[in-house]
Amino acid sequence: MDPELTAVKICLQSGQWDSAEAKQYAPFQSYLCVIDDSLVRGNKLVIPNALRQRMLTLAHEGHPGETNMKKRLRDRVWWPGIDKDAEKFVKQCEGFRLVGLPSRPLPTQRRVFPTMPWCHIAIDFLGPLPSSEWILAIIDY
Repeated sequence: MDPELTAVKICLQSGQWDSAEAKQYAPFQSYLCVIDDSLVRGNKLVIPNALRQRMLTLAHEGHPGETNMKKRLRDRVWWPGIDKDAEKFVKQCEGFRLVGLPSRPLPTQRRVFPTMPWCHIAIDFLGPLPSSEWILAIIDY
């Protein structure tokens, strides 16, 4: 049995929410109840610490993205900090990092207008061309 959920059940029965383990559940005490030795919040099962990682893994199956993963979790289960745990899980997902949204490019910055020739230049290679040649491109801003 999970010691945290056991403490919450005791707090529910006694009405005293001074237990350190149950402290994070106190704001939700009016929504919590015990049914057949299972702690529930409304119509959602409260998941013990030992099973939360498994729940996150199951909700992330198929890489649905952060929003859909949270929806999957919220429809069935609950624990304090469920959204933050889901966000952290998605950010740590290697698949999400590979195909996730790219970071936004930095905004372009204007250059100071050159005061004389050849003080601001850009150099690049263009090629290979179909003839297997390369072109050295030099631009004087």
